[in-house]
Amino acid sequence: MLQVRGLTVRYRPEGRAEVAAVNQVDFSIASGEAVGLLGESGCGKTTLALSLLRLLPATACEVRGSIFFGKTELLGLGESELRRLRGAKISMIFQEPEISLNPVMRVGEQIAEVIRAHHPKGRQQCLDEVRALLDQLGFSDAHRIFNAYPHQLSGGQRQRAVIAQAIVCKPSLVIADEPTTALDPTVQSEILALFNDLKARFQTAFLFISHSPAILAKVVDRILVMYAGRIVEEAETTQILRHPLHPYTVGLLRCVFELGDEGAFRPRRVLPSIPGNPPGPTDLIHGCPFEPRCPERMEDCTAREPREVKLEDSRGVRCFKYGG
Repeated sequence: MLQVRGLTVRYRPEGRAEVAAVNQVDFSIASGEAVGLLGESGCGKTTLALSLLRLLPATACEVRGSIFFGKTELLGLGESELRRLRGAKISMIFQEPEISLNPVMRVGEQIAEVIRAHHPKGRQQCLDEVRALLDQLGFSDAHRIFNAYPHQLSGGQRQRAVIAQAIVCKPSLVIADEPTTALDPTVQSEILALFNDLKARFQTAFLFISHSPAILAKVVDRILVMYAGRIVEEAETTQILRHPLHPYTVGLLRCVFELGDEGAFRPRRVLPSIPGNPPGPTDLIHGCPFEPRCPERMEDCTAREPREVKLEDSRGVRCFKYGG
């Protein structure tokens, strides 16, 4: 359904050096599949997500590669074609729902606007469809959410409203950018359960972005690990959690989990960290970008950047340990 090949995004902020935010990224998402994008802050996750919908800021000076949604190449579409696609075929849930919602419109009206933007339906018919959707999703507070202004809702209620807005036209793909970051653990669990329900009920595909492997473990089928604008490892969720290959993935999981007697990671009692810092956005990288922090670095790591190696079990990893 979605195929991304060689995607590279560079920024040129005013008065500053050029920034490479995403570098030669390849991945795909099948219909109905939930894929997680895992990485620490600043690694390029949000830039990658925004590039899929052509929502990059004006400072993006270079976008190259290809993004195919079905048979449509998104990088070649005009703005009017993109507007027809956004919200109808591909939608996005942003990090902060209070910014996504119009403060002077009732939530039900805002969700109905998405339908009216893509379908020739009357106002009342759209409102009725929104009410039906909120009931269908099992919101115990559906009537309150529908009639409220955004400031009258809790963080969890606003997030539910934004999710309903994203799926009201039944898109094939939903991009969720850190949708549980500001929520308490109880509400977070409810939102994750809602995503799983949507996936099962509507066969919607998801790109779920997070810095937390524990969250992704609850909702996605496959994980892409991102570091310094590159995908350094790709595997099924159970493979990543039970047997991570890339040294960065191992270090990231050890920050959250510890290795149990059975060989799988479990919640950690003592919190370690990965030494050093990721490369800065304007740093010139020679060799592997993780090399300065890697406990398993070798001579090749400083000479050139590793290529992606596809392993027998359909995994992918960029590391010289595996022939990169």
